[in-house]
Amino acid sequence: MQRLVAAAVLALALTSTVSAMPVGYDARPPWERSTEGVYCPAGIASYADGDAITVGAMDYWAGDKAAGASGLPTDGNPLNTYTGGGLTHVTMTAEANWFLNTPTGLAYKRDGRTILIADTANNCIRSAKAMGHNFMKTAAGSPAGTAGDLDGQGTNTLFRGPSYVAVHPTELFALVTDTGNHNIRRIDLTLESRVEVSTLVGTGAAGQVDSADGAASFDTPMAIAIDAQGEYAYVTDGSTNYHIRKLTMWGSVSTLTAGAARAAPMGGIAVFPMGTYALFTEDTHGIFMINTDDGTVTEFAGKTATSGAVDAIGTLASFNVPKGLDIHRSGKFALVADSGNHKLRSLDISDPNSIVVTTIAGSGTSTFAAGTGVSRGAPITHALNTPTDVAFSPEGLDAGLVAQGHHVVHRLDLCPKKAEAICADGYYMTKPGVYDSGTMVWPNTNDGTTDWEKHVFPRCETCREECEMYFNYETTPCTSATNRVCTPLAYVVKYSVEVIKHVATFSDVDRANILTSIQAVVTDEIQSQVYSIRESSREKWTWSVITFALYFDTEAKALAAQTELQTALGDLNTQLVANAFADPVTEWKAAWIEFNGFECRNTHYRWGHVLKDHEGDLADENYTPVRNTKTCGSCLFASDYDTKVYYTHNNKTANSTRDMSTFALNRTAADCSADCLGILDLSYPKMDFLDVKKGVFDNLPGVTHLSLSGTGIIGVLDGAFDGLHPNAVIDLRCTNITCAPNVPEGMTLLLPETVMPWDKCNKLTIGPNCTWCSGCDFFTNEAGLLSRGGECRNTCQELDLRDKGIKMLPRWPNAVFDAIHSLRLLHLDAALEPILRPTKHFAIDNTKQRILHIHLWPADSWVIAGYHWFRQSLPEYFPLTEATGNN
Repeated sequence: MQRLVAAAVLALALTSTVSAMPVGYDARPPWERSTEGVYCPAGIASYADGDAITVGAMDYWAGDKAAGASGLPTDGNPLNTYTGGGLTHVTMTAEANWFLNTPTGLAYKRDGRTILIADTANNCIRSAKAMGHNFMKTAAGSPAGTAGDLDGQGTNTLFRGPSYVAVHPTELFALVTDTGNHNIRRIDLTLESRVEVSTLVGTGAAGQVDSADGAASFDTPMAIAIDAQGEYAYVTDGSTNYHIRKLTMWGSVSTLTAGAARAAPMGGIAVFPMGTYALFTEDTHGIFMINTDDGTVTEFAGKTATSGAVDAIGTLASFNVPKGLDIHRSGKFALVADSGNHKLRSLDISDPNSIVVTTIAGSGTSTFAAGTGVSRGAPITHALNTPTDVAFSPEGLDAGLVAQGHHVVHRLDLCPKKAEAICADGYYMTKPGVYDSGTMVWPNTNDGTTDWEKHVFPRCETCREECEMYFNYETTPCTSATNRVCTPLAYVVKYSVEVIKHVATFSDVDRANILTSIQAVVTDEIQSQVYSIRESSREKWTWSVITFALYFDTEAKALAAQTELQTALGDLNTQLVANAFADPVTEWKAAWIEFNGFECRNTHYRWGHVLKDHEGDLADENYTPVRNTKTCGSCLFASDYDTKVYYTHNNKTANSTRDMSTFALNRTAADCSADCLGILDLSYPKMDFLDVKKGVFDNLPGVTHLSLSGTGIIGVLDGAFDGLHPNAVIDLRCTNITCAPNVPEGMTLLLPETVMPWDKCNKLTIGPNCTWCSGCDFFTNEAGLLSRGGECRNTCQELDLRDKGIKMLPRWPNAVFDAIHSLRLLHLDAALEPILRPTKHFAIDNTKQRILHIHLWPADSWVIAGYHWFRQSLPEYFPLTEATGNN
């Protein structure tokens, strides 16, 4: 019965384990993330030959490889390395004084390149580099191996027999069980060159007192593990009363097994990725699972009270004083240091009802065997003396193993066929794995006789986030091969119906039946929901006006659904009856279309063209602007071209010309008043334009919804929307308008967040000397900020804006003056001089040769030529030679 319970809770523990990621883990630099997201499909069991699980090579990582001797800590290169077959192998160092002394536990830093080792008999914490140039140093504790209890910096601190270490998911600190001092120590890893050591909790004397304020005590704490969320740590504790203690990162401690102490000392502990359950080992030769919320313990694997080395299923398998263990990030398998058997065991826990125990490393003998032949041999042939801890690397592609009796640390390759690896859940492959050279490597043999082969891991990237319900939907799922694609649900049809039924009130079943009935009438919606419900009742009759929202990805589907709903009242009544909604009386109220959310463009526009990744793109002689178009009935909406644009870019010859889009929206002359109906969506990415020409929206009474966007649209012509449907909705949220345009009563304006509906555009009267400045209207808002609507880049040479109440000029590209290429003389109030900024306000287009005179009345004037400003007095008469003869 207990075995069935274990299977049930394990199934819960495995839920969503692959996608569980630690908190606060910053992105690595490119050279440290080549294997991020890489995953071997079945972990260490991925290259099974029958029931025999095979893995890649096992190498020595740290310690005395020559004789397995102990000694005082010495910093330096632990082992000379050479690279062959895609793995790092080891040879002897010339020096024989690079030692560990009875190491117990280890933990990876999340960069995957560094391990921390609890060098127990040397009373210190060692740091060993794993990739590239191997290097070990004493991170904390006395280099002389002195025991004590002292906080401080690096090697100025003291420990007494530290046993196990766990790195927090943020990688900002690690926790160490300082066993001899009965404390939990905190090592700050913020500065690798100078770590800070402090006592997180513990009195220095043996005890098992719980406390929420840092006054708790421990009795010979041993193993420690931190959950993937970084919230809690779990410690196996006790020299006579054996308990699992639970502590927060600020030192609040409780006893998880307070209801019943364990029967024997506990060795290792590891938390499942989702944090609800943990596995721990016990000197009774068993492995157990504990609920980290309520402390409930169930048998997991191994014959309790019976030692052995049998590979089998669950409790039919046997261990001999198992110690440290770790759970793979996938939650599908675990590794156990089987101390008394001198072996490393694997637990395949992908099937909660069949936990397969397999020996994957260790010959079962403790006799040390020196030499490169053993280090390069298959793991099953290695002599391991009293392994006490094992830890997976962050990506789970290799593992570190402490052989305490030999005073060394091994590294085990868990993914020998690197090219066949895939991307883990939540990642997709951007570059496949490849074979670089050679023939088959380890996994097809356990005898160490095959040749090496070099493999290269695939490159994996994080998939985009889940598609947001009711705004977009998933059209391509996130798989190992593909990134997630979310298609916008750009249109929503809202449909109100009144349903009358002879009941006191509608139940949830009634409302669900109404929704089911509507879904049966309209078949093309992608998502739907009840948007609002208003109910009333009288004399056992209930009236309900229910508004549903049906979401679509295309305008055509939305228009079709609107038509269906308006004509499908009879079908709806039929469906209501079919869905057990008796005696209904249904009345159609309304069906209308709305834009469903929006995303404003990110592309920056300036000077009438799209900025490329670098300005050099503009020198390309083959550069041609994109003329985006939109058809609505018989009409074609498109951006126009300016065919006489001068440029001197990149030392080109002056007065050369080329076509360049003005991004001014225009409309063909065809009459489309009868067939341009419903939604007219001219927003990005369908269209690109900065100005709206006069008359574009005239005589379009069938257009009920209009959407515009563009960072250069700072205003529209007065009366631009008068020709639309009397109740049209005009969406200007993705523009840079500075005031609310004047529209006929009955129309609805959707404005940017910075514009209030009551801040109406105040149209300025321009003249009398500028009658030829046609196609544009100029406005101010309540704050006196100037804006412009329309298109007059080639029709305005002189502009008089004196005494118009202008207090501010817009500062974004393509603003009031930037798009008027023909402007030669501009009159402004002298009060604006302090805020004149040529690179922000005026047409300084370096692709056009021109001079602009700015007259600040009543006296001074400025001249801008290219990028240069200078003062210059204007003559009494200023010639505008290209104008209509006016001076």
